[in-house]
Amino acid sequence: MKRSKTLIVYTVVFAVLSIAAAIALICDRPAQTEAAPEKATVCTLTGDVSSLTLVRSGETTSLTFADDVWVMDGNAETPVNQTRVSAMMKLLRSFPAVRVIGTPENLTEYGLETPTLSVTAKTAAGESIHIAFGNETSGGNVYAYADQLYTVLPEYRDVFDYGFLDLLQYDAMPDLLPSELVSLTVQRGNLMLELFYRADGSDTAYENIFDWFIGYPYDELTAADTRKAHALFYDVTGLYIYGCAAYKPQDLSVYGLDVPFLSATVVYDLGEGEQTTVLSVGNETDDGYAYVRFDDSDLVLLANAAITRSIGYTAPSDLLPRQVCGIDLATVTIFTATVGGETYTFEGEALKEAKFISWYRELTAVLSTTSAPDTTLGDVYMTFVFERNTTHHQTMTLSYHIYDGNYYLAVFDGRRSQLVDAYTVEDIAECFKEVIS
Repeated sequence: MKRSKTLIVYTVVFAVLSIAAAIALICDRPAQTEAAPEKATVCTLTGDVSSLTLVRSGETTSLTFADDVWVMDGNAETPVNQTRVSAMMKLLRSFPAVRVIGTPENLTEYGLETPTLSVTAKTAAGESIHIAFGNETSGGNVYAYADQLYTVLPEYRDVFDYGFLDLLQYDAMPDLLPSELVSLTVQRGNLMLELFYRADGSDTAYENIFDWFIGYPYDELTAADTRKAHALFYDVTGLYIYGCAAYKPQDLSVYGLDVPFLSATVVYDLGEGEQTTVLSVGNETDDGYAYVRFDDSDLVLLANAAITRSIGYTAPSDLLPRQVCGIDLATVTIFTATVGGETYTFEGEALKEAKFISWYRELTAVLSTTSAPDTTLGDVYMTFVFERNTTHHQTMTLSYHIYDGNYYLAVFDGRRSQLVDAYTVEDIAECFKEVIS
């Protein structure tokens, strides 16, 4: 009992001493009145920059600010990418550094004795700053020298890493919605393709599921596959420009633009009347680009060669729908099927039976597998006639003809080139037996 009381006393004493020591440490701790060090900056120009000189790999580009725009090399007619220059101005007002190294005796080891990129900025108030960029550090940053040596993030160096051609304002296709398109014409040699968009379909189409239509070379507007037509439209109007190959070239034949590989003409209306933009595509480069030129522009630009090639080699038949027959059952009043030499007619309540509806969905979901050359039709395998309550295409016929052991030839809505797998067609005929059973 006495030993227990002694342990309790020791425990209480130890606790009191621990609390006292903690209070003493807190009281003796020096007050943290020292402010955190400010972040280092390469430069902080306070005035508006009036002139800028870029030197990259021996090429000097001069920019001056006049009448609220940047002018390059003293020529106000030269189109300047104002966005890129504005990014330079923003960075010069506050250019953060990763680390301040100081003033080394020898700049050679930093790649700064003869830098490949430098920028000189001057303000109207007389401020001036010269920044040279050197090698990359082992950590992936970049050495930069102004009044002393710094390391900076590589993306800040890239803000200034432009030459004359890079600072030109590139031509571009208008940013269009399909509904703003009047027509798209692609011409390659003697081959031509016309594409139109009709938001509410067209009387030329048997169903309003179609918005895109092919004009030439067809005699009348022909429904196009939505996905394929969209792809071609955005390939042309959304063509990305990677750079500029030449400004005011003396000889367009060097780029294959005297006789272009293809031309794409876009006619559009943004609410202010019809406007036209023409894109010409010339030769391809060894590194996967194609030379392109807009209208009578002074710029020869670079685009993705694979995309321009795809545009040029798109044939009208490539845009036709793969769906053989997409007639909506709601538009059908009488349906006649001739299968196995027998003819069956469905109307009224017969068109609403579950077995018929299920089979009809299979019939109208059939996709063509490939195309056939124009040839003499073989014997008819089965035929379907749709009588409809529409104002156009009131009677339509779908027939399948024997082609070879692998395919049947579908004939529908003026098309007689779609080949469908034999097993698909024969399955449609076999399932029809369940409908009439």
